Order: sequence, then C-alpha cells, then structure tokens
Amino acid sequence: MILPKPADLLAVGTCPGVEFSAVFADVTETARTLCRNHLCGPAASRALGEALAGAALFGADFTAPGETATLRLAVNGPLQGLCAEAALDETGIALRGYTNRKVMDALDVSEDPPSRDIFGNSAGAHFDFTRNGRRLRHTSFEIQGELDTTLIFSRFYSDSAQQPARVHVAASLYGGYLNYARALLVTPRPGADSPDDYDRLGRKFLDGTVAENLDACLSLSDLCAALELPPPENITTRPVRFFCGCSRPRVLAMLERLSTAELQSILNDGVAPEVTCHMCGRGHTIPLEEVERLLDDMPF
Repeated sequence: MILPKPADLLAVGTCPGVEFSAVFADVTETARTLCRNHLCGPAASRALGEALAGAALFGADFTAPGETATLRLAVNGPLQGLCAEAALDETGIALRGYTNRKVMDALDVSEDPPSRDIFGNSAGAHFDFTRNGRRLRHTSFEIQGELDTTLIFSRFYSDSAQQPARVHVAASLYGGYLNYARALLVTPRPGADSPDDYDRLGRKFLDGTVAENLDACLSLSDLCAALELPPPENITTRPVRFFCGCSRPRVLAMLERLSTAELQSILNDGVAPEVTCHMCGRGHTIPLEEVERLLDDMPF
C-alpha cells in the first residue's frame, strides 16, 4: 500500500557551522499524476519521477514568475528519452513532463529495473532556462557509461553550471506504481571554508546513505538530522504541483487554423476530434457541433 504524504514542496535552507545550503524537493504526487496521465509503466514512471524531482531543484534559483527550466534527454536505451519542465508562477513551482516511451514490457515485469537498462549507455542532455519564453541560458553535453538521472544532474552542476554541488535524485516503485520521487542538492555557501565537512557529506552521497534517507524522510529538517547535519535555518518553501497550460480553448484555437477542407473532413468522419497534450498527457475532446460552428464561421 502506498501511504499518504504531505503535499509536494521545494524547501531551501542553510546549515550553520558547516556552511551548507540545502535544497530538498518532494514531487511524489505531481509525478504520480503525470504517470497516470501518460499511462506510464513502472520503468517509465521511475525515470519520469526522478527527472521531475531533479528539475524541481532549479526552482530554488527562480526569482520571478515566468522563469522556466527544461531538461530534454535523449538516450540509446529502451526509454529513448524524456522531458521534464519546472516553471515558477504566482502559486509556486509547476511541473510537467513525459517520457518518449511509456511501456517497456521487458523492464516493467521487474520490481526495480536497473537505471542502466532503462537509459542505456549513451545520452545527450539539453538544459534550457527561459523567462517568459526568452532564453536566458542553454547548455548541452554528451555523456557515456552506465547512466542514471543523478549522474546527469551531477554532470550539469559540476561541468555546465561550474558549481560545487552534491546532488541525488531518487524515485522508487512499490507494486508497480511510483512510491516516491525526491531530490537533495547541497552546495557550499559563498566564501565557506569547511572542506572537511563537505567531503564527509560527499561520502554519504556515494555510499547510499543519502539515497536511503530520501526514501524515509519527508522534510528538509528530517533529512538533515538523518545525515547528521546541523538543523537548517532560514527555511523557505514553495509548493510544487502539476500544471500544464493546455486547455480546451487552446485546442479550439488550433482547430481554427485548419483549412475548410480539413474541418469538413473531420465532420465527414463523424468522430469528435480528441487532442492529447504531448507534455502532460491530458486529452481534450471537441464536440462535432463545435467543429461545425468553426466551419460555419470561416470565410469562403
């Protein structure tokens, strides 16, 4: 049984004494919603949950509504690729995304398919950061070897962002369904002088301690306590939720751009058109009466 949990959130705090800043993202409910919308199997659900958790971490640096961070990943494994997007709006962090393949029969029979079997051993990662549609920065890189989502985000912070960082993203399955999707990012504060503490914490990222406690902890404070870090101070939180701008009016606007012949063909078929959003998996059905109205309103 999947136990209930608090609402998704992004929490940012500082750890005094050791001079760390920590960012914790829990996107479990959001990821579950998207996995249901896309009819994802277990392997795709875990990959999407991890990617959404990692993308949510970027929300710690958002300063104004309209800022968006997007990861597009192409891999040579069965998943083929994925997209995860985080955006800041007036209510918090909005997430959406998809995987290129939703069902992978050979992997979905396993309770915990290895990441290398899902992703393969070669990937191209593309990170876009925009504000109100205008690109602020962009980075891309190729990566080889046994792949997982943590490795991809770690590579972004170390090479592309040129920022000392320890990061781990994790999602787990229970009974074939997504159990949780969370991520932790720890960075030294500017001017910090505690390399021994930072290295000691780094070993916990490598030996599985962080992964184990991401499974068990539901808050930044609990996670810091489990990792033997000082209680975080100056904690700020932002709610995280699923949101996509697709809507029935937007679908109608798309249909308005069709030609008279195309609209007439839809009417001749006698089947109400249904448009599925690529990003969120929701379907929007337009009654034939609406199509007929669009056709009547078109100039001849």
